[in-house]
Amino acid sequence: MRFTRALQRLRGTAHPAPELPGLPVVGHAAAFRDDPFTLLGRAAQQGPVVRVKLLDRTAWLVTDPTLVGPMLDHQHTWVRGEGLAPLLGTNVLTTNGPAWSTARTMAQPSFHPAMTDHGATTFARHAAPLLDAWPTPDNPTNLAQKLGQLFASAAPPMFGLTLHAHEAQRFPAALDTLQTWAFRSLAGGSRRTSAVRDAQALLDGILARNLAAPPTAGPPTYLQRLRQDHAIPRDALADHLRLVLIASADNPPNTTASVLWLLAHHPPILRALVEAIDHTVGPAVPEPAHLDQLPLLHAIIDESLRLLPPVWWLARHATHHTTLGEYPVPKGTLAFIGTWWLHRNPTVWPHPERFDPERFSTPSSPDGAYLPFGRGPRRCIGTRIALQTVALAVVMVLQRFALTPAQPRPLPWYGRFALRSRVGVPVHLTRRPTR
Repeated sequence: MRFTRALQRLRGTAHPAPELPGLPVVGHAAAFRDDPFTLLGRAAQQGPVVRVKLLDRTAWLVTDPTLVGPMLDHQHTWVRGEGLAPLLGTNVLTTNGPAWSTARTMAQPSFHPAMTDHGATTFARHAAPLLDAWPTPDNPTNLAQKLGQLFASAAPPMFGLTLHAHEAQRFPAALDTLQTWAFRSLAGGSRRTSAVRDAQALLDGILARNLAAPPTAGPPTYLQRLRQDHAIPRDALADHLRLVLIASADNPPNTTASVLWLLAHHPPILRALVEAIDHTVGPAVPEPAHLDQLPLLHAIIDESLRLLPPVWWLARHATHHTTLGEYPVPKGTLAFIGTWWLHRNPTVWPHPERFDPERFSTPSSPDGAYLPFGRGPRRCIGTRIALQTVALAVVMVLQRFALTPAQPRPLPWYGRFALRSRVGVPVHLTRRPTR
């Protein structure tokens, strides 16, 4: 109370942040558990800082770029929550303080540009024959599903992991099951169904098999570096691997699907990119060096990440009393950073719903208004390899297939931890003539 009164005297304000109207006692808890994307969308319409009541706790939704930047830059004031720990374990994503510093230091060498270039090359080498075998049915192809299976096979080898073909086929659906369970557990409780147990068994079996496998030849992988350079228990090692396995095979394929879906709906941009790929790469398996010669591709991916960010929100907790703009914030406050709505701020992004890669024809972006990988000390350590694999996958799909829309826009997007479409990402694929 003394803190609040002092802030009121200092800042000349006595009013709290506005609150989204809700039900007595429970507030918006049920709506948040069932459909957080829609609920927070309603809150975002109320203003740049809005409170949402979740049973006995109040969460603050922040969509003002000038407030979000300092929140992410000052990680000692605003720390990550641990809601993903039941799914991902204890690692660089789910820890804070000294534990996070240690995990970050352990992971850093594997994300040096030379290592990510090698990893991206490994990904392309594994993905190319899988794409060659893709069918072209008369019905639309669900790119979210097909690319999820592709990345489950081709991405883990970058980190020294492998999935059998039957594991890769099941992996995307298993991740959806586990993410839904983990979110609902965090948002009010969810029982562990047989489907959840099966999905968890699949993930645990993949990790156990890879931990028991002998080292491979060639440059040290993420798995080998952790084994060689750090004496950590097997369970801790499994948690580090759990993160890279899920991270490499989840958001990147969904981002790739979004890029291709947007291109299918924008034929002039698609044609320009295909021409650039044919001229720069031709029929060869693309390599990271090719990507430097495709500025249009980078702009397209950046714009897709603006419109359809796979990480559509971030969560932080206040470690001590602070402020958000004119509002006093008590210690322990839960804040949601609304990436989806920051990316649609009309004062920053003219015609925000328009797909316009020209926005990113120059490397600068508005401060605090573009956060596909976060910002500050906790910016995603895998940003470079994620962008490389997405770009390589887009190139390899367009080398082989022509794209046409399968249904009118927009798709019915929803989100729990990550952005999804309720109907997948349907696109018609037609195989291009062999050159």
